Amino acid sequence: MKLANVIDNIGTITELKRIASAYVIDYRNLSDEELKSALTKTGPQYYFKENLRRTLNELFLSDNRNHRIISNLILKIVLLQKDDFLSPKKETEEEIITSPLKKTAPFLPI
Repeated sequence: MKLANVIDNIGTITELKRIASAYVIDYRNLSDEELKSALTKTGPQYYFKENLRRTLNELFLSDNRNHRIISNLILKIVLLQKDDFLSPKKETEEEIITSPLKKTAPFLPI
């Protein structure tokens, strides 16, 4: 992942702090460069394969129906838009909304 490029392209210190608030402890006392460095260092834990697998399972097996629907929708949009594999928005949303929801998640190789 090109996380460092994304972090370097964050426009303002306000946006940087907003993002860092969820991932960096004591972000308020860090300078602009320190925030970027801290975000870059903490980044890999959020796309580590086992963490992604555990989080996806939690979403797909959630007792909350809304969480299952929205996680399916977000996942499909993210995966389809990666590497220019695009699906029309309306078609994607209709497919997710009209698909029957199951209590168990399909195995998703990551």
